[in-house]
Formats: sequence, C-alpha cells, structure tokens
Amino acid sequence: MSTSVTLIAGLAIVTAAIKAAGPIVPGGRQLPAQFLGVISLLAPALLAALVVTATLADGKDLAVASTPSASPPVARSRGGRARSSGA
Repeated sequence: MSTSVTLIAGLAIVTAAIKAAGPIVPGGRQLPAQFLGVISLLAPALLAALVVTATLADGKDLAVASTPSASPPVARSRGGRARSSGA
C-alpha cells in the first residue's frame, strides 16, 4: 500500500471517530456559551476564506495585482472603482 493511500485511509478513520464522538462527549449537556459563540462564527469565517481563495487563486498561488484594473473584484471589494488602462 502506498503512503498516500495509507494517509487517506487513516484520515478517514480519524474523521469517522471524531464524528462518532461528537454526540457522545457532551453526554446530553449543553455546551458553554463561549463554545456556542465560537461555533457560530466558524461558518462565516470558512465561507470568507473560501471566497478569498477562489477570488485570488490563479492555480498555484494567491496573487493580488498591483493595479486595480488588473483585478476588478479586489478593487471593488475595497470600495474603489476599477480603472481602465486607457486615458
């Protein structure tokens, strides 16, 4: 078995164990308010990270252009206007 197959199988087993332990660990108790606050902020943070990655990724690297005209989505997100390269 190759290293990558072993790694993927191991991660699948660990993921299944974590998902199975989720409902068991609290034992029917409510989570503290601090944990609920953190959990409620995870989804927007992950969504923002995915949007930024999808917007700025060029295949291998994250890149922000030096001129706003080269990357209008970034210029618009900063509140600026995309400029044309002419006049």
